Amino acid sequence: MKNGMNCTDLATFLTDPTAGYTTLTLTDANLDAEDGVTIGQSLQTNTSLLELDLNDNNLGPEGGIAIGQSLQTNNLLRILDLTDNNLGPEGGVAIGQSLQTNTSLLELSLGSN
Repeated sequence: MKNGMNCTDLATFLTDPTAGYTTLTLTDANLDAEDGVTIGQSLQTNTSLLELDLNDNNLGPEGGIAIGQSLQTNNLLRILDLTDNNLGPEGGVAIGQSLQTNTSLLELSLGSN
């Protein structure tokens, strides 16, 4: 991950209820599967994020599965960009399944996976 931030920092940032941020852009931030799992776990308890742009990283199937699982309980996120993350079929299926229960997501980008 660029800018010296690690998974623990990212999890702390995403789960801080006092942060009050609504948009997070981590485009081309060298995120990997471990980061994807951290983001997925953190989204389950995040209370403010409306837009998340993770375009052009390498979250892989594991990250896609974790984010998919989080979307089953996170009913706040409105826009999610997972373009070009090597999610593979497993990650895509997990995200697709989450759409059966998620009531908040209005825009989802999954191109080039």
